[in-house]
Amino acid sequence: MKAACNAGLVGVQRTVRRFVLLLVSAQFLSAAVWYKENLSFGLRDSILLFMAKAPSDPSTIYLGSLDGFVFATRNRGLAWNETRLIVQAYPFFGALRPQSSGSGVPLSASDALAGNVAAGTGSFALQDTFSLPYGATSEEFLDSVPYPTAYDPVQMPGLSVPGAFTIEDDAGGFSAGDDFARLGVGLKGSAPRLKAMLRTVMAPSVGMNLQQILVEMGIEPTVVNHIDVHPLRAEVALAATSMGLFKTEDGGIGWVPIFGGTSRNERDAQHVRFDPLDPSRIYLATMEGFFISDNAGERFYKVPGTLLEDIWVRWIEPAVTADGLVIIVAGTPWDGGWISEDRGNTWKQFFVETLPEANNVTSAAVDASDPDHVMLTTYDGMFQTKNRGRSWERAGGLLFTGTYLPRVVLDPARAGRSLACTERNVWESTDWGSTWRILYADDGDWYTRTLALDPKDPESVWVLTSAEVLRLSTAKPRGRSEREAVFREALSHEPSQSQVLAAAVGNLGVGPARRNELEWRANAANLLPRVNLVGGYLDAEWDAGLSIESWKQAYGVDRIYSRDGHISTPYAAVMLWWDLSDLLFERNMVSHGRVFDASLIGMTNVKYEIVRYCEERARLMRVLIVDPPADESARIDASLRFRELTEHLDVLTGGLFQDQVQEIYRGGIPWLDTLDI
Repeated sequence: MKAACNAGLVGVQRTVRRFVLLLVSAQFLSAAVWYKENLSFGLRDSILLFMAKAPSDPSTIYLGSLDGFVFATRNRGLAWNETRLIVQAYPFFGALRPQSSGSGVPLSASDALAGNVAAGTGSFALQDTFSLPYGATSEEFLDSVPYPTAYDPVQMPGLSVPGAFTIEDDAGGFSAGDDFARLGVGLKGSAPRLKAMLRTVMAPSVGMNLQQILVEMGIEPTVVNHIDVHPLRAEVALAATSMGLFKTEDGGIGWVPIFGGTSRNERDAQHVRFDPLDPSRIYLATMEGFFISDNAGERFYKVPGTLLEDIWVRWIEPAVTADGLVIIVAGTPWDGGWISEDRGNTWKQFFVETLPEANNVTSAAVDASDPDHVMLTTYDGMFQTKNRGRSWERAGGLLFTGTYLPRVVLDPARAGRSLACTERNVWESTDWGSTWRILYADDGDWYTRTLALDPKDPESVWVLTSAEVLRLSTAKPRGRSEREAVFREALSHEPSQSQVLAAAVGNLGVGPARRNELEWRANAANLLPRVNLVGGYLDAEWDAGLSIESWKQAYGVDRIYSRDGHISTPYAAVMLWWDLSDLLFERNMVSHGRVFDASLIGMTNVKYEIVRYCEERARLMRVLIVDPPADESARIDASLRFRELTEHLDVLTGGLFQDQVQEIYRGGIPWLDTLDI
């Protein structure tokens, strides 16, 4: 009975403990119901870093990535276009400085020759062709043994591994062979041949972007740290990258570098902002100082003698005060927070903490209704001031202490509302940062990067993770319209992504079947011997004599025995060598062997492109059916891109989309006819 009571007591304690834990967790959860919409469909698989919404048109959004891609949408994420910010060319794949091309054999001999060299059959030195004893020829380079030996001085020469001469077949640069040269990669003169080859398979528009593709493969991308959009013109934006500042005036289709700095650190642009009252004035933060432009980016300058002239500035946050003045808050990785009350001409430090993590500022936000209220996120939590820096407090008390926060935003439409993100969660406060609750918890594989609010949709919050664009809203997603049903019906007649991938892998020869064939060939190749063929010509003379000094003096006899000799003969030998151990264990066939790795890399690259093409094509279908562009030129651009993607997939899959291509030529796709595209 006592044991039963104790067991019951333990059960009650566990229940109470679990209830308390749930109660503690529940106090941080938002009471409202939020719906999540993922708008990442069609984006290239890139590591996303920043998101910027256009103030004048919130349906225009720009994304920056770690590997130089900039994505832009003009319809709230329904469709994305992509551009890559580049700074220089690699020494191969379309380089400005041409590299020597190899023989262009169908299968490159580089790997085979390299293996021969390693085994000793692909290298030779003159001394390796002889193994004559020391002193046998009186020629140092022929006497390879530096001491007398007892064996026959005439020995058949052998071939050893060390050598001074090697044979190679390599196209130079980063090429592993010469196969690419045959397709025109790296050789502009060969590109027409590739175009002609693609046109023979009913893909005339595939070659349209061929030169652009070659150039894209031969460039070095730059990290896109931050993007800011013109306050009045959504098509104008600035991108701060690790290799300078870029500008677009056509909605992200084309980007032009406008600032490169005078040093490596000045070139590394961390943050950029337009002045909220005068968009021709631009503020730029770099790893070596703060810059200003008064002519829309044509010229940048530093204000001499300011405290931010030469230090690393990570974040810039301009704001307009009630009396019409522009203040700027700047965050640094080492020196805390700074403020300028005269548009960047003078600065003072208004936030500094004892711990270095707290001085490592990651973002700043200024309250639009009360510019004296400023919030900063750091590597050690979040801080706020309500009197423009005269005193500071930790936002949320000890909740975020020791926590890295990448971003905080203040809602301009709701006084007292602020949003912040940690690496996994999105937090919301409605009481000026005193208490916080979780708005969104990410249990996936991605890190939360930044947040954005939509002034035309106050019930939504935009969240960027390292691989997703999410829209959180308290409003339920709209139901499917009649056009949405048409899109679903059209999509059901398309090959599935798995079918497309299987066809492409088989057509390009990088799938398991091709790998098994190569593995079998690699195993059978071990039955072939390695052949060493050596030969030469030996010419030798000798004489021998016996002389006794006493006889010479007594009888005048110089020698009592004398014999001369001469020999000259050619020689040749063929040696066969089998390594039968490879029949049992072939290193090229095992997991992560050469054949396995080459096939896996090829299949991974094919999957990467196929998934991107399929997603972009499906998204374009949805745009053209559900929400076709009102502008005729935009509608034509979308339909041409859909046609090009269809032909790309048809070539890659060996004709899986042949019916769709033929229908496009005849104008017979039902949903295209219905929508007059």
